[in-house]
Order: sequence, then C-alpha cells, then structure tokens
Amino acid sequence: GHRVGWNTASPTQILRQTNYALPIPDALYPYEDYEIVLPFGRFGKSEEASLQKILQTVQPWGETPLYLSIQSALRDMNSKSLGGKQQIIVITDGINKQLNPSADKYVSLSTLLGENFGQTEVNIVGFGIEASDSQTAAREFEQLASRTGGEYVEINDAGSLLQKASGYFNKQEFTVSASEQTSLKQQTFTQPAGQPVRLNMEFNELIPATVNFSGNNAQLVLTPGDHYQLVSNSQKRRLESLPYTNRSPSYTSLRNAAGSSRYQLGVHRPTLTKESMNVELSLQDVELRPINKPTAYRVILRPIAKQRILDVQQYVIAGNAFMTDKPAPVISISALNWPREATSVQVTCAILEEEIPADAYSTLAQLKSDSRVALLDAKVVKEDPNLLILVQNLGSTSLLIKPTETLISTQTEVDSQNELLITRLYFTTPLDQEQVQNLKFHVLDTSRQSWLHNYATPVTVPVDIEDTLKP
Repeated sequence: GHRVGWNTASPTQILRQTNYALPIPDALYPYEDYEIVLPFGRFGKSEEASLQKILQTVQPWGETPLYLSIQSALRDMNSKSLGGKQQIIVITDGINKQLNPSADKYVSLSTLLGENFGQTEVNIVGFGIEASDSQTAAREFEQLASRTGGEYVEINDAGSLLQKASGYFNKQEFTVSASEQTSLKQQTFTQPAGQPVRLNMEFNELIPATVNFSGNNAQLVLTPGDHYQLVSNSQKRRLESLPYTNRSPSYTSLRNAAGSSRYQLGVHRPTLTKESMNVELSLQDVELRPINKPTAYRVILRPIAKQRILDVQQYVIAGNAFMTDKPAPVISISALNWPREATSVQVTCAILEEEIPADAYSTLAQLKSDSRVALLDAKVVKEDPNLLILVQNLGSTSLLIKPTETLISTQTEVDSQNELLITRLYFTTPLDQEQVQNLKFHVLDTSRQSWLHNYATPVTVPVDIEDTLKP
C-alpha cells in the first residue's frame, strides 16, 4: 500500500496520502491499494523521468496486498501475449496483508499458486523484513518463487539489494575457474549474473580461483564459509567487492613498518546486552578489491568510562574464525562481564597474512612451561563438556588454536580483581581428556614486522545499550 490507510485513532476512517503525484480514486480501500504506474511499452529517458517523479512521492503506507498485486501484474502480462520468458520482480519489506478484503479482491497464496504463470518467473527480494515476519515470508515466498522457477532471497543492506536487482535485469554470465589441485570434481562454473556459485569444499581447504565477468577479473583464495559479492567496475576494468556497512562502521587503515597496506579495519557500532558487549570487525580493501581472510588476528578491546580507559579490564582476543555469508572477512566478538559504566570501546587489531608452519603449534602441556604464555589452567567444564576454558595471567601472550572443524566460537572475559584473562572455546561435540591433550596452539608474536595493525590509530566508538535501541 502507498496511497490510503486506516486511521488508527478512528478505525472506520480512511486516510489518504496528500503528497502523492498521481490522482487517488475516491473509492479505494487499503486492501486493494496497488496500481500500474507505467504500462508495458517503450522505456526511454522521458519515461524514466516520469517514473522518478512518481517514486519520489511514494510512501510505504497502509496494508500490503502483495498477492493481489502479483496476480494483477501476471494477468496484465498474459493479456499482452508477449511470448518467451518474462519476470516479475517483487521487492517487499513485509508479508502479504489484507484486512477484511472484499471477496473479489482477496487473493491467498493458494489462489495465486493456481494462476497460469506460463514462462513467467517470480523473483522475490525481502528487504529489511521484520524478524517476526521472517519465517512466514520465507515459507510462503519460497513456495511461490519455486512454483514459477524463480527464487526468494532476504537482504538487509542497500548494496546487496542493488546488486541483486541488477542481476535480474542483466542476464550476462560470469565464470569461476578454480585451481586444478583441489577436492572439487569440476574446475569451471558458469552462472547468470546475480546467481550464486556454490562450491563444496573440504574443511580448512584453500582454493585459488579466478572470477571473470565481461572481461573483468578478480583473483581470489576461497575458503569454507566465504560469500564474495562482486560487482563490475567497467571504468577501472575490474571486479570489486560490495562494502560491508552493517551498523555504520568507523574505519582506520592497517599498516606495519613498511607503510600502509590494502587493508582497512571497520569497527561496526557495538551493542551491550545483559550478558556481553558484542561487536563486529570487518577487514575491507581501501579500493574495494576482493580481499582474502588473513591467517590470524589479535584484537584488543579497551572499555572507556567517562573518557577514561579502564586498562585493567582490557580484553584480548586471538583467533582465525570469521563469520560466514558476509561479503568481507568479519570477526564477531563477545566480551563477557563488560563493565556497565563503560559507554565506549577503543579497538586495536593486528592481522597476519603469511601461513603459520605446522611445527609452530604446541600442545597445552608444552605451553604450561612457556613463560610468555602464563597458562594457569586449561579445563573442560564438567556440566558442559563442549566448553574448554583457558586461564592466563592478564597481559600474557595470546594463544591461537590450530584450525579445527569442531570449534564453533570463542569468548573472552576479564577477571580484573585477580588479573586473569579467561578464554572460552565452544565446540560442536563434547571433549574428552585425550582430545584436549591433542589440541594445538600457536603463540602469537605480534611484534614481528609482518603483522599489520592500527596500534598508532586506535578506533573509539560508542556502545549502544540494547534495552534502549528502537526498532
């Protein structure tokens, strides 16, 4: 709906948009509020300008007679005898909603599924759908899209929306060519623009690959969980990565003694819950080129209260795990027992690109005698055998666990009273004593010149308290 809606203060009264560019019929109800603003035909500059003027006055309002709109578009297309394949592209922020519609205007999902779609695909993009409607949207929209040979995708950022919509209109193809020395059964994959290529990779496998689209290339090193989203820059004759801008990141460059690098660190606005302070850190290229995951990272979070850094409560996180299905390497961190008085956080990050040799890892038994580590305890929690807890002296050197398929996540906690750093490692399966003994860790020495960091330019951002956030 965009022209009329019910008055919530007087439920029998219909309100009308006063700034809409086109005439609004006198007898129009919210449950039937859809219209064809541009008929089939030529679409040139004058038509584009006319459409832009209309769209600038559109406000999402009233109800969502989504299935009625799709039915109308389909029947209009069928009446034109267009022939060949057509598409209906639906971009919606909610599910189908009609309040007390008349019998001739009510369209259910089952009614719509019974329509003659012929060779018409229905592709549905859910943009910013509320969490309460997400399951219903996925169930109904996937059923409708699959019935017509289309797809349903849910997107939450404008860049991804633009890329997806462009892909529907531009049916050019792109090719992914993987190295021959891999576990893949085939090396070359071709898909229409906007459609994903999915590779079934083995755990911890690295696959060098080249992506080609219209003569523009990108060189990648693929790892499990990657989700590259590339767009073509015809002026620079290359493929670029969509930026990851969730929760308004603040950026700084990463550098070493040799100078600046291609990496920039994005600190995405954190949130504070009753349990922890949660923050995402992204690694993105300063020129938007696709970027590969580094081998390791070490992050320091310093709580700030009343413009004063609480040094004794700083959090140190070392790892090699990144979030899946993100267009860039994204680190997700939960800092337990965050001081409630700390309303900001200062973030520094160091990353290592070079590989760590296999013989540079040690068992926990070997590390207990390493004075740099100051490992006081390592134990599996009896009540939760999927959880391994490491206890170190605050300020000691960080440990990086050797990649393991069963590790889910890592959390850190500071015991400022006893000057301890507590690391919690969560696994998919319970750990026995033998498995713990076989785990291996690398002692991170971030003073080496190969590490890139922002020690000279830390990023300070405010922390949002979740209870005060507005939907």
